Amino acid sequence: MVSSSAHSVGLTVRHKRDSSAPDFSTTFHAAAHIAVLARDEKDFGALVPENGWRPAVADPSFRTWTDDYSNVLGAILRRPSP
Repeated sequence: MVSSSAHSVGLTVRHKRDSSAPDFSTTFHAAAHIAVLARDEKDFGALVPENGWRPAVADPSFRTWTDDYSNVLGAILRRPSP
């Protein structure tokens, strides 16, 4: 969903899934899916595939949200890609 919205306004997206085991006892660390948006690929700097950062691909079946359209239930029910 973030990818579709970002691409619709000319931004590029890199994402990374942090699936390490949660450690709430000392660090309050939980698994996360992180997305970073930029105007240009070169703006990502060190966010490279070797560090787990991947370009996000927009899902063509997802209708981009606008001021006139949103689908909260669809966003809740949609499963994120791996």
